[in-house]
Amino acid sequence: MSRAISDQLPSFQFCPLNPQFKETYYKYLLELVKAGVDGFQIDELTFWEHGCGCGYCREQFFKDTGWQLPVNELDPRLGNTNSDLGKLWFDWRRKQIGNWFVELRRRAKEINPNLTLCMYTTHWGFTRSGPRYKEGTDLFELARAINYFGTEVMTRNVLQSSRPLVPFRKMKNALTTAFGTPVWGWIYASDWPTCYFAWAASNMVGQVALLPEDIDRPKNYGDFRTFDGSPDNMHRTRAQTVAPVALLFSAASRDWNSMTSFTGELFGIAQTLESMHVPYEFIAEMSLNEKQLAKYQVLVLASDGCLSDRDLAAIKTFARNGGTVYLSTVAGLCDEYGRLRKQWGFADVFGFTVNAAKTVKLARLSADAGGKDAVTPEKQLSAWTLTPAPATALLYGFTAQGQKLPLLVEKAYGKGKLFYQAASLGGAFCAPEVSPPKKWEFRIDEKLETLFRGELARIMAPGHYWTTDAPDQVFTAIWHDDDELLVHFLNATGANIKAGEEMVPTAPKVPYPPLAKDITFTLPGKYASAVAVSPDFEGRKPLELKENADGTTTVTLPKDLLKAYTIVRLK
Repeated sequence: MSRAISDQLPSFQFCPLNPQFKETYYKYLLELVKAGVDGFQIDELTFWEHGCGCGYCREQFFKDTGWQLPVNELDPRLGNTNSDLGKLWFDWRRKQIGNWFVELRRRAKEINPNLTLCMYTTHWGFTRSGPRYKEGTDLFELARAINYFGTEVMTRNVLQSSRPLVPFRKMKNALTTAFGTPVWGWIYASDWPTCYFAWAASNMVGQVALLPEDIDRPKNYGDFRTFDGSPDNMHRTRAQTVAPVALLFSAASRDWNSMTSFTGELFGIAQTLESMHVPYEFIAEMSLNEKQLAKYQVLVLASDGCLSDRDLAAIKTFARNGGTVYLSTVAGLCDEYGRLRKQWGFADVFGFTVNAAKTVKLARLSADAGGKDAVTPEKQLSAWTLTPAPATALLYGFTAQGQKLPLLVEKAYGKGKLFYQAASLGGAFCAPEVSPPKKWEFRIDEKLETLFRGELARIMAPGHYWTTDAPDQVFTAIWHDDDELLVHFLNATGANIKAGEEMVPTAPKVPYPPLAKDITFTLPGKYASAVAVSPDFEGRKPLELKENADGTTTVTLPKDLLKAYTIVRLK
């Protein structure tokens, strides 16, 4: 049995590394493979928060690392993930679980080389700090063996929670980009409109939705289940996303950030880019290589405080080669284990350093050095101070005492440039995922959002791919599918929950309100034809095309062709 490191008492769990347990369980699983089982989802095979501190684990830990796990349960390093021992112990444990699945795949390969191994987390489970919650596994480690990843989507109302939902679904595609694995979402829904939205939100990011099968389709709704397998739908395994902007999901920063929220800044930026219709995707550290980064024009490091030397080198090479890097708050202050660097990782680029231990509260923000047209944030914002403070900036913060601080600084670097933002502006726009019966507490600070969107528009300009006048609450995505360009539109304007209201599991009374006007969008290149397809109407509807003098094409999607979800296919 597994033993708790806190008191050495046996727990309720078998030790996953115990040789006798492994051999017994492998034998059982392989017999099932021989019998024709196509795949497994082995839930919660992990180290639980208690350990394990059995003799075998202690011996293996010492053999692998040269470190002894203390037997004295009063040793302050036990359970302290900020100690070097604690960091090493946490890292070793999750690697061992990854090895467990690698060994299972190696043995099963002789019987069925195409065996499917699934694993999933919730959105929270993927974004939470593993060490702080004493988690014993990690999907990035498991990707050495797992070939089908998923998510248990916990909101129960994907339409009303659509603001956080879509970026969270895109987040999981970092696994697809890095490892080529497809992604599914297990989604709870109480009615057809939310089922429809769940399917469409998954489909437009190239994923499969696992939905309830006991919900009947009302006569006034299209049959998305039939549309899913039709030639009109996007071929999810073949299509390639158009995303000139990459957001780094740093697993190290998720786990070891200590000075600010990793998720708030990252997903606040992502949610704002969705409203601005800026195409982006998430990548993880293993995608920080020259080949993958060549796909992007802009790389976003949102409070990615924990970056390795290799990460820093890859990021700077991207900028030298002509890319734009946008980093905020504590990005690059620590190494990949959360240890504060002697010098900020980007000090050589900017000529100043970020004072890790010194933040100040802001009363106003302005693009003008004199404070003209300053915005007063509705909630408290803080900024990191810089030494020496740059003489000029693109954005300034002012304290209640009148002190002026540079908040956004631009620096040319090789053929590209870097932007550093000293305040967590993205965090102000991060709506969390909410499940019934909890209350929705998020509301947009409209004046601050206008300022922030102006800042983002400047930074994202090199990644400018298209323009559209689609409403903020119409989600969009662009994909190449064979010889066609597919533009997805998902109507979330019915998401009308207000701050202070209780989340309920059912769709709003009018889930998909009619749009007020047609949607136009302009894309680079020339196209011979454009058609709209949707579960909401039959056939392919030809759309008006207009060739522009600058080599772009403008398309009009009539408002009556977007009820819930429509794909525009261009050739």
